[in-house]
Amino acid sequence: MAAGALDALHAGLGNALGSPVLSVEVTDTRERVYSTIRFCRVLLRDGTTRAVVVKVYKPWQNSDVSAQAELLVRDYEINTYLHRLLAGQSRFRVPTPLFHSPEHLLIATEHMAGMQLQAKLKALARWLPGEATLQELEHDCRSCGEWLRHFQRLTQARASGQTDLAGMRQLIADRLEWSADAAHIPIDARQRQLILGYFDRIAQRLAPEDLATSGTHGDFFAGNVVVSREHVVGLDFVMQREGSIYSDPSYFLFQLNTLRNKLQFRNSVVARLCNAFLGGYEPGLREETFAARPMVQLYSVFHQAMRLGRMLVLKDAPVLRRLNNRRMAAHAVSTLCALALQRTGNQ
Repeated sequence: MAAGALDALHAGLGNALGSPVLSVEVTDTRERVYSTIRFCRVLLRDGTTRAVVVKVYKPWQNSDVSAQAELLVRDYEINTYLHRLLAGQSRFRVPTPLFHSPEHLLIATEHMAGMQLQAKLKALARWLPGEATLQELEHDCRSCGEWLRHFQRLTQARASGQTDLAGMRQLIADRLEWSADAAHIPIDARQRQLILGYFDRIAQRLAPEDLATSGTHGDFFAGNVVVSREHVVGLDFVMQREGSIYSDPSYFLFQLNTLRNKLQFRNSVVARLCNAFLGGYEPGLREETFAARPMVQLYSVFHQAMRLGRMLVLKDAPVLRRLNNRRMAAHAVSTLCALALQRTGNQ
């Protein structure tokens, strides 16, 4: 961390924590696509130590830093707003905001005890987890569903409109068109029209209540949740905005179901985790029932199309990654076409 950024961090944390900072020791560092996460031990002059997480945005290539600074400010303001909303109860949490510096592209929050659910699933859900372990993971996924439902209830009062179906369809159409120009993505004009025709048929079946909105996390998956016995913590709200109530739960399931593509995760295990999440989100809800809802069917198309878009970004990745991208792209196109060939309820 540059000297200027470190000085700003010392000053900001000193103000937030009520005592001057003597030292900041980095205990762990994790690289993400768009940021570097540093876990720090902060020693204060009053003799206490605090665990703090510092997220430093990576500068975008060929981009004005001011745009990133605006995004960082928005991220911090949303986290602060949600922290106030969730005050008064201890189970559903977001990190306590401490300090941010748009100039140095960094945000500091209190470290929240627990384990990232994505890491926990990769460590414990592989191969043949014992029944006690699987029940613990089910509890964690159920808690994520409960956190999301609580978040939606808190933010729904501020929601002012309906789901933007036209915008959703345009995003899908754009990703499909761009994908057709990529040699490693096997999709043609006929398939694109088939997929968009399916979207249009499902959209005609929507009732007004299907278009309900609330606050959406925008990237709600197991990698952005920390779980412990005491609490569930949602992380990283840079993409938070108003949107469909089906956006976040469908994406969580979409990401969870990608584990089925890996040999070490059994379909029966993933199914139990998915149903546990849905049971937390809406008591008694099962995956087959959720998947039959028209807006969820539209989001099934949307998430697959967005995945194809990410394959475009990764076209210059290392050889093994490119080979995996080809496999994933072919699977996404196959899934989209299979969805489009399904008979809708009014046919």
